[in-house]
Amino acid sequence: MRNRNTLEYLGLWEMLNNPDFNPLEFKGFRNQYSKVIIRKFKHDKRKRKIKENAK
Repeated sequence: MRNRNTLEYLGLWEMLNNPDFNPLEFKGFRNQYSKVIIRKFKHDKRKRKIKENAK
């Protein structure tokens, strides 16, 4: 998954088409995914800064 919009789309699709869908479980998953994306962004930013300083 590339971004949060994809995850939101899948959640909406599940809500509409899956009678056993658990929105509370999905919310936890969505929050966990957001934390991973934030960490990845910070890591990438740090890598760019190190690379720029090495030049």
